[in-house]
Amino acid sequence: MSKINYLAIILIFSLSQSSFGQMKKSYADEMVNLMISMKQYTLDIANQMPEDKFEYKPSESDELRTFAEHYKHVRNFMSVQLMFLNDIRPDLQTIVPKNTAYEKTVISKARVIKDLSKEFDHVIDFLKNTDDKEMTGTYYFFFEKEPATRTRRLIIQALRDHIYHHRAQTLIYLRENNIAPVAYQRY
Repeated sequence: MSKINYLAIILIFSLSQSSFGQMKKSYADEMVNLMISMKQYTLDIANQMPEDKFEYKPSESDELRTFAEHYKHVRNFMSVQLMFLNDIRPDLQTIVPKNTAYEKTVISKARVIKDLSKEFDHVIDFLKNTDDKEMTGTYYFFFEKEPATRTRRLIIQALRDHIYHHRAQTLIYLRENNIAPVAYQRY
């Protein structure tokens, strides 16, 4: 094989390896992209409900949240999870009543959406400033029935699932009010 062919093969192999390396993304980077998409879709859904229906819930049952309460709850959950992600042990004796009061207080649609958007931005900023090594560190969750250690990665996954859970319920609320939800955005 000639030197030129040999050098060409090495060059092609080197370029393909560096391209492959650039394609690899960290978990945090992937979650940044996902959270940006989740934020946009979630806000799109929240914006679809008219202001006069923002306190709608399908029945008077105390077990059900209003449309607005779902999004205030999501905002609160993100806020508390960010404390754990940042190694802050929240005082649940103080935070739970405060968050419950916020969820039960009727505030404008614009304020709910602003608060929710701001909390998404905090999560996105956290992810932008976290590397994969930090994502695998374990943290003690003292408030569970059986306290256990969790990784930041697992906390982020639980946060994502929690958003999906409550957003899905609000999709039903939209449909019950004859509003077709915007098309699903994956990522």
